[in-house]
Amino acid sequence: MVCQLEARSLRTSQQGHVKDLARSRHITEVTQLGHVKDLASAFVKALGNEKAFGEIYNISGPRCVSFDGIAKACAKAAGAPEPELVHFDAKDFDFGKSKAFPLRDQHFFTSIDKAMADLDWTPEFSLLDGLKDSYSKDFGDGKKQGEQWQSAHKGTGAS
Repeated sequence: MVCQLEARSLRTSQQGHVKDLARSRHITEVTQLGHVKDLASAFVKALGNEKAFGEIYNISGPRCVSFDGIAKACAKAAGAPEPELVHFDAKDFDFGKSKAFPLRDQHFFTSIDKAMADLDWTPEFSLLDGLKDSYSKDFGDGKKQGEQWQSAHKGTGAS
């Protein structure tokens, strides 16, 4: 698996482990995100698929992204200007028992090649397209439709 990190080169082994990553204050840990519709379509492809029986698959988008990249992509998806990013050392804060999922203080990404091959599955959403879709549903027309549905079904037991 080659993990593409924005326009930077990141070499990985075939198992997806980082061998060499130039670190700077602009490159923090990298992670991978996926869209829930891509997860659902992978589940559907696994149903009744003999190759999938007893197997474990990594389902996400195909690209890695830095935390800075996530913040910039979120702003772009929302139609906002690129944010000014302020970096901090997480060790300077006590988050208690809260976990930092999905933004861990370490690299976290996996290969989706096995899922693509065994399930004949391909993610539909890029990071930006997935964020735009989610933003629309949470804050745009999708939120309005959800509120209308909830209002229409209030007191019916449907949720």
